[in-house]
This record gives sequence, structure tokens and C-alpha cells, in this order.
Amino acid sequence: ATGPEGSSPIFADGSTAIFVPTQRALSWQTTAPDGTPVVRERFWLTLQPGEIRTCDGCHGINRNGQAGQPASTATPQALTALLQHWSELKGGLMFADGLE
Repeated sequence: ATGPEGSSPIFADGSTAIFVPTQRALSWQTTAPDGTPVVRERFWLTLQPGEIRTCDGCHGINRNGQAGQPASTATPQALTALLQHWSELKGGLMFADGLE
């Protein structure tokens, strides 16, 4: 990833996926390539061990995304890449038939 320490890339489909510390308040922001904040999340979250959060877009349930397009039904590219990387670090497949 490029950007400030702890950055995660935003994939071409608009998705991002990261492992984060648990039982610690956290928030996030999108930044320009030079690290300047663009959008700062207004809410703080505290995740528990094993918890998985996903997001289809910004600002709650919408019929359209920020660009006015319908919500994506594709598998997020970032989640697939993160799980693939994690599987490689663990030395094998996550499921009997591979990454599902």
C-alpha cells in the first residue's frame, strides 16, 4: 500500500479489506496520494475477536453508490486479495476446495 503508515489500498471496484486490532476503538479515513485526508469517518467502532465487517458503500443503505451507479453484487476484489494473502501466510488453503 502507498500512503500513510497503516494504509490499505482501495481496489478498482472501490473495496478495501484489512485486519485490524480488536477491542480497541478505531476509525478510518480516505486520503489523497500525498496523505492529505479526503473523507474522515464520523463514527468509531470497536471490533471483537473473530468479528468480520463488510460494507457495500457509504452512508447506510442506498439504492445507488456514491457515483450514482447501482450497488455492486460482485465479490469485493480487496477481500479476495486479503484472504488469498492470509492463506499464503498460513501455508495452505483455507478450505478443502481452495479459496471460496
